Amino acid sequence: MNKENLLRMANHIETIPQKEFDMGSFRKGGPSNEFQCNTVGCAIGHCTILDTENIKNNFVYSDGDINFEAWSKDFTGVRNIELWNHLFGNKWKYVDNTPKGTANRIRHVVKHGFPIYMELKY
Repeated sequence: MNKENLLRMANHIETIPQKEFDMGSFRKGGPSNEFQCNTVGCAIGHCTILDTENIKNNFVYSDGDINFEAWSKDFTGVRNIELWNHLFGNKWKYVDNTPKGTANRIRHVVKHGFPIYMELKY
C-alpha cells in the first residue's frame, strides 16, 4: 500500500464539490482532455489529475481511454480486491456517497490498516 499516494488522494478528494462526486459513476478520460471530463465521477477518476504523466506514458489505451483499474492499483499499491472495494467500490454510493466520507475512509485505512472485511449492507 502506497500510503503517501493514498493520503494525496484523500486530500484531493476532499476538495471535490459533492455535485461533482458519485461513487457509482465512472469518468471517461483521454489525453485530449488531460483525463478530466468535468462530470460527476468516482474517487479514482477524480484522482487521475495527481499522476497525469505516468498515466499518459503507461495506462492509456490506443483509443485514448484510461485503464483506470491498472492505474489505481499502481498508484495506490492496493492490489487486494477486498481492500480496493472497501476504499473505492461503487456500493459506497448507497452508504456514504460523499467526498468527505471517502477521504476519511482512505485516511482510516492508512492509519489503522484494513478492517476486518464486512459486506456493505444497503
